[in-house]
Parts: sequence; structure tokens; C-alpha cells
Amino acid sequence: MVIACKETITATLALNLQTSFQTERPIPAVLISYGKANPSGDGYIIIRWRGTVPESFFDQLDEHTQDIAYYMTFSAGPLDTCRAPWDGTTHA
Repeated sequence: MVIACKETITATLALNLQTSFQTERPIPAVLISYGKANPSGDGYIIIRWRGTVPESFFDQLDEHTQDIAYYMTFSAGPLDTCRAPWDGTTHA
């Protein structure tokens, strides 16, 4: 999933999403990347979901209509191959 948003909220939104993902088991999604997309002040967030993106997550994004320009989802292959970097570690 790609989220295009104002660069001023990108880091905060990305880290809040990552924190919320890590509180659930099994972990539903992984924050892949975030940052500044261009000099105009646009930011981006890339998330890899394990399985289907829940409708409630789209509802959550829709609450940020002033800050999020758009979001897109893509199928990146078999859904069961999405692994978090911490999968398989004993201390996660």
C-alpha cells in the first residue's frame, strides 16, 4: 500500500502506524518506508500487509482528508509470503 500525504505529518503518521501494527499478533502489516517524495512538501508511506487490508484501516485513513492526498493498494504476490523483519526472532 502506498499513502501520499503532507510531508509535515509523514513521520508521525508512519511511526504511529508501525506502533499500532506491532501491538497485534500476528503482526498484520510492516512499515516498509516513509519520507519526502518531492521538494513540494509531499510525503509517502509504504506498507506491506499480510493478507487483506481491513476496511477499518481505509476508514482510519479517510479521517485524515486534509493531510492524505490519496492511497493505493497493490497485489505484490502471494499474501502468505509477507514476513515482518522480526518474524522468527525469539525476542520480538
